Amino acid sequence: MRILILADIHSNLEALKKVLFYIEQKKIAIDKYYVLGDIVGYGPFPNECVQLIRELPDHKSIPGNHEWAVTGKVDTQYFNAHAREAIAWTRKILKNDHYIYLDGLPLTEKLQSDGLKYLFLHGSPENKIEEYIFNTYMAKRNFNCFKENICFFGHTHMPILFLKMEHKIEAIPLNDGDVVELKDEYRYLINVGSVGQPRDGDPRASFGILDTERRTVLIKRLDYNIKKTQKHIIDFKLPRGLATRLSDGR
Repeated sequence: MRILILADIHSNLEALKKVLFYIEQKKIAIDKYYVLGDIVGYGPFPNECVQLIRELPDHKSIPGNHEWAVTGKVDTQYFNAHAREAIAWTRKILKNDHYIYLDGLPLTEKLQSDGLKYLFLHGSPENKIEEYIFNTYMAKRNFNCFKENICFFGHTHMPILFLKMEHKIEAIPLNDGDVVELKDEYRYLINVGSVGQPRDGDPRASFGILDTERRTVLIKRLDYNIKKTQKHIIDFKLPRGLATRLSDGR
């Protein structure tokens, strides 16, 4: 079974369309889709991105902190000024049926396939929505918070693998074309990166393809029309900084 894993789309329609077109163009047979939160926020096309996700066959979505902010489940006082402004704007234009969809998303999704168990969430196993896993110290604590073999998470916008071996935890940055081989004797925390707002210095859209039969995760990066997204952000009078950061991958 092949699973397309998307995270942190952030209302970036151009990036999302490029990923889905790539899958179609390459005739990659996808059986399931998992979306790890933050479909909305920052970018100019929340309705269009939510609609595209809802149209995906056999998909599972979970909420991120931006979904919770839009639906009033988390206080935006801890968001930066640009994020707060984008959240307020998104609330005004988000269609009611999309609001209901985002409001009803479960905190986690689980899957058992081909002898391995998977957990999908946005933040961390300990704090499903708001905690960032940036380093091995945080990863060590979070490995104690789930029982599955593999946890896929988002939120940091950085493709990275935390590998738990018997006596140590290793952090491995993931690049375009990297293939992670999943082994019974190890446990994994895996971030496939951000579709709509990468923050690892590489502005290309990032996503992952999980093959449960082969027990592999492929990381893929794609160029997309960043200037078009930037123009829409400025035209819609969202903070200009949300546009400029896309070019920097920060």
